[in-house]
Amino acid sequence: MPDKAAAAEAKARGNAAFSAKDFEPAIAAFTEAIGHDDTDHVFYSNRSACYASVTKYFDALSDAEKCVSIKPEWAKGYSRKGLAEFNLGKIPEALASYKKGLELAPADAALQQGMADVQKAVKAAQARAAAPSGAGGAGGAGGADPLKQALLASMSHPKYAEFCKDKKFEETFQRIMNAPAEIGQQLLMTVIQQDQRFQELLMGGASGGPPQDPRPTPESRNREEVSAPCRAQPAKKEEPDLRSDTQKEADAHKLTANALYKEKQFPEALEAYDKAIAVEPNEVLYYNNKAAVYMEMGEYDKCLEICNDVLTRRYEMNAAMSGGASFEKIAKIYCRMAGCYKKQEMYEDAIKMQDKALTEDNNKQTRNGMRDIERARDKFEAARMLNPEEAAKLKDAANEHFKAQRYAEAKTGYDAAIKRNPTDAKLYSNRAAALTKLGACPDALKDLEETLKLDPKFVKAYSRKGACHMLMKENHKALKAYEDGLKIDPDNEECKKGRINVIQNIQSKQGDAPDEEQVAHAMADPEIQAILSDPQMKLHLQSMQQDPSCIQGLMSDPQVASAINKLAAAGILKMGPAPGGR
Repeated sequence: MPDKAAAAEAKARGNAAFSAKDFEPAIAAFTEAIGHDDTDHVFYSNRSACYASVTKYFDALSDAEKCVSIKPEWAKGYSRKGLAEFNLGKIPEALASYKKGLELAPADAALQQGMADVQKAVKAAQARAAAPSGAGGAGGAGGADPLKQALLASMSHPKYAEFCKDKKFEETFQRIMNAPAEIGQQLLMTVIQQDQRFQELLMGGASGGPPQDPRPTPESRNREEVSAPCRAQPAKKEEPDLRSDTQKEADAHKLTANALYKEKQFPEALEAYDKAIAVEPNEVLYYNNKAAVYMEMGEYDKCLEICNDVLTRRYEMNAAMSGGASFEKIAKIYCRMAGCYKKQEMYEDAIKMQDKALTEDNNKQTRNGMRDIERARDKFEAARMLNPEEAAKLKDAANEHFKAQRYAEAKTGYDAAIKRNPTDAKLYSNRAAALTKLGACPDALKDLEETLKLDPKFVKAYSRKGACHMLMKENHKALKAYEDGLKIDPDNEECKKGRINVIQNIQSKQGDAPDEEQVAHAMADPEIQAILSDPQMKLHLQSMQQDPSCIQGLMSDPQVASAINKLAAAGILKMGPAPGGR
């Protein structure tokens, strides 16, 4: 019994994943939906689209055929079927599928575009077949296509001939050989991912034979080993250049343009890129590079105009030249637009474009580009906020809130003042005071550290640090903060009183049981951890435990005395007399 509710929930997850271009999770979700209800043609149609998006065209065709069998009057099923057949090199079948779909829905844009793509591929194949072999025609089985020639060369070897005993393999092989060059190459790249034998076949044809068995023969084991320094290096085999003559000519113009761009000869570079585009108008990279020239020249409108034109024609370009407008290349276009907006300090538009680039190709470089834009935006916003005079007014208002014990309002006022003058140490110190009153001591300490970075001799920051540490039961840190302040100003009353209060607090707790919260804070302190893990200190502490009277001798060593005082102040060590003795 179909579970319609569970199927609908799985379908919704699949649709969301597909929209986010997470095709594998989408496939899993639609498979789950089919498991709940295998009578719904839409589930098979959607999974077919996912399979096609990850170039699993055999699976895409299987699902499309199932969709059509369940609901033959639904036009979209034929669109899915035609797309899979086209990418598998089944040109007559693709034409028939698109024709049937258009009979059902003559105005369907996807069916119209699919039919146009197939017809265009057929015309291109017919033109190549009619041309002389020297001009890029078929030239016999495999024609001038180096991939097909490699496949044919491999099939002469007995090992590879065995593959054709598999009917499915033989049918796929024949489709590749009979398809037009671009479609055949695309089909080969697809089946290589699904059938390892085609990869072996292609590698064998490129290298002149099957890969050798890596296991040594008896003869090779008996052969004298040549020392490594004298061993001849095997010659590197050049990869076959699969570009057409047109692409080679266009790339030559592009290389010339790149060199001119590096020399900042921008008009000449534009002219060379135009030549590349004239030869091969369906390669996105040429347009992207041309847009870069305009961006460097400061002609941002022209840069964006080129990029938008490519985005309008991307599917048409990719159909005319396989991979000419791939996801990766379109991501570069969006990155170029993001860079153009960034140059104009239009950061929100830049972020939108970079986000679209991430949707097309989520790689490390694109992610780093997003972070760069966000940092530039934050820096721009911060610079725009700078206004020391306004900061002074906000500080005065915040001080009034503090005096009236409205600490939250005071903190908000100091926030606004810091944005307008982030180099004023007093603002951070004042905000720390408000945070302390609000019980946010860790945040207050961060502000006090910033205060001391800006003004290392700002004594009030040390007294406020001491107060924070006392509230957090970190007496050893409080004692250090007050003593650091007194090194700068020995007569500072706040630091002197604070230090006395800390020592009295430590003395009063010496006879008490350990404070678990205080000990936990202390044990998290790297300085306390270092003291307790020091082998020499371990011996001293053991000696004190066995013979408390030995402490007098140990305290004669300044380093040991300092460590013992810190442990006592932290609540780790109970020893009676007051630490420090200042």
